Amino acid sequence: MKLIRAEIVNFRLLKNLTLDFSYDKEKRLTVIRAANESGKTTCKTALLWGLFGNRALPGEGRNFALFPSDSKEHAKRVEVSVEIEFENNLVVPMGRGSHQIQKKRFRLKRSCIEYASESSEIRREAESELLYEVNSEGTVKVPPSQVSSIIENSLPEALKDVYFTDGDSAMSFIEAAATQGVKRRRVSRAIEALLRLDILTDTKRQLSNAASSFSSKIDNTDYKSQLIMLNDRISGWEEDIEEWESEHKELEANIAQHTSELGSISKKIEDILKLGNKEKLVLEKQEHEKRLKRDRENEKRTLSPDVA
Repeated sequence: MKLIRAEIVNFRLLKNLTLDFSYDKEKRLTVIRAANESGKTTCKTALLWGLFGNRALPGEGRNFALFPSDSKEHAKRVEVSVEIEFENNLVVPMGRGSHQIQKKRFRLKRSCIEYASESSEIRREAESELLYEVNSEGTVKVPPSQVSSIIENSLPEALKDVYFTDGDSAMSFIEAAATQGVKRRRVSRAIEALLRLDILTDTKRQLSNAASSFSSKIDNTDYKSQLIMLNDRISGWEEDIEEWESEHKELEANIAQHTSELGSISKKIEDILKLGNKEKLVLEKQEHEKRLKRDRENEKRTLSPDVA
């Protein structure tokens, strides 16, 4: 990230401050110097708040007032804002797996309304975060879903205390009075931040959680043996179906034959009844009807097997 400009309004000591940072290739250094208690550290805190919000403030901003102390008697509420313009080299996908590094300029504005309070309770509302891409034609608003990733890619939050520091922090880092253990921890944290080891730690934790979740969903069931058993049962049912279909066709043929015979006999009976010998013919007809009924019942049983 290369800082270009910052405007700070009503942030504690700083009521209306504009910072123009040097980004000239020959003059790359911007020096901010002033008397003690005049706002140098406040300037650093304002820039951190502008980039990362309340989580960059002491105590994550819960008991950290932004309201200008000398304005409490004249105003009950003020709008606090920090606007930061910066450049950054971003990796832009070009299609077909190719990428290109492009220099882009952004303007970030963070603001809120804060109310004067004599107690430690902070009342802050209407907090907003707007990011614009600056180009030759003007500004284009960046979708809210992309703001955090652009800021993180421009300046990882883990590096904020290395990127933004002051004399007190630098002296405390190298002070001779610190023990070897304290110095090692400070150096270790700085190296971890510079190398982005926090990302590796988070990735390792996420992979571990995913592995645990996957393992919990795996059981010891022998699905192969169950599949073999089911396939055997299906094969047995297929053989039964073939046998039932064969029996069904045979019974249909018998029924058709008996129906034809019954029709023929019925006609004969009607003809013979006209001539006499009723009793014999009626018995013969009843016998054929019983045989036809029996065949139909057999067909029903064949078409409705008891499959276990």
